Amino acid sequence: MNTEATNSQLSLSTIHTNRSRIEAYQDCPRLRWLAYEWGRGLPIGLEGAPHVGGLSPARASRDLLIGTCCHMALAEWMQYAKGHEGALPEAGEAWPAVERALAEYGRVSQRGLAFAQGGAPEAYDFFVREGAALVEGLSWGAYLKLLPDMLQSYEVLEVEWEIEMPLGEVGGRPLQFNARPDGLLRDRATGDLVVLSWKTAGSWGRMQELEFRHDNQGLSEAVAAEWKLGRTIDGVLMVILVKGRKQADKTVQGKDVTYNPLVRCFRRAGVRGIIPEDSEPDAWAWANEVPKTNKQGEAYMGRLGAEWRAAHVWEVYPGGVKAWVEALAAGRVQPECGDPFEGVFVMPGVWVRSGRDMRDWRMEMEMQERKVAEDAEDARGMMTENDPELLAFMAANFRKRRKNCARYGGMCFMEQGCFGADFVLENPLENGFGLREPHHVQEMVEAEGGGE
Repeated sequence: MNTEATNSQLSLSTIHTNRSRIEAYQDCPRLRWLAYEWGRGLPIGLEGAPHVGGLSPARASRDLLIGTCCHMALAEWMQYAKGHEGALPEAGEAWPAVERALAEYGRVSQRGLAFAQGGAPEAYDFFVREGAALVEGLSWGAYLKLLPDMLQSYEVLEVEWEIEMPLGEVGGRPLQFNARPDGLLRDRATGDLVVLSWKTAGSWGRMQELEFRHDNQGLSEAVAAEWKLGRTIDGVLMVILVKGRKQADKTVQGKDVTYNPLVRCFRRAGVRGIIPEDSEPDAWAWANEVPKTNKQGEAYMGRLGAEWRAAHVWEVYPGGVKAWVEALAAGRVQPECGDPFEGVFVMPGVWVRSGRDMRDWRMEMEMQERKVAEDAEDARGMMTENDPELLAFMAANFRKRRKNCARYGGMCFMEQGCFGADFVLENPLENGFGLREPHHVQEMVEAEGGGE
């Protein structure tokens, strides 16, 4: 079924845009079309409601899912802190937020996660379990170590702050920019207002820091916050949760292991004697190093001995990831090797956005989004997907930016939509894609049939 050709389009009251759409168009105009504009207004949504537009992969990205689930727990604790003068709930009251995050991870992962083709079944099973461990470790570690320090410096004013900023009209319909900053904070020492942005990343280094200085998210949320408040935002506080680098496990086809001290440990097996006095407990380490002294009496950090084995926390540590993270936070594991959380939670400081930068970004964004909205309407008004006029129009206005097809070690999730067989886009819902689900309030209402 070619829905682009055979279904009449219904009216949606508002043309929405957001940071993700803006970045998609800048990365690849065809990606923007497929991920956000395809099928807009067609009666294929919930109970025949007009679709808000866009396709998404039927199998979710594990990296994005980890970030979403960690955000869920962080938002709950930040909301609590907002109503309790910066205090966090006690551990027993806080832990259910992690359980809810893990339940969401389990719900989505049951439908399948995007995974490299050709991997062994046990590699995929490990992939799913390791993702759950990362959600648990990063979330609980943030509660124990990151948030207490951060809340000493900042007062929480808003959490998951929904902002709908009007941008005028296109073709008689309102154009609206949707933003949802993770939080609005006030510096307790200076009174400065800063927008909070949680990030999950595979690694953190000089290149990532340079990229974040002028990234769209920090700019867009600051622009929207200034519009909402009618006053200057003093900066953007980005807090990065680092998942860790991946390394192939050569013993299993397609299996990668994430190196993160919250989910990966080192174990030296103990001795089980006939009587307790002859027994020796297991020993644990979070880093493959130990303080040593050379022949000259100089201290250095050497490797653990051959009797130590790398292991996955959720498989071997008594009490699992939660107990392990608590042991790390209490300094009961290798305190001589430093802080295991130092490279996991990174808060590089507040980025200040100049008035000129924010003005330029808003002008560029408005011009781009007006053009995209007009071009998308023109494309939808054409006959069929294979009509020569439409093909020429798409080549001119929603071209494929092939340079960006392979990014961050993998292929764009729309590869099959762009380069697969014709039948993929003729019936995408049966060929690896689903309808995009909106994440901002007004779009959610329209997706449920509440649009005009």
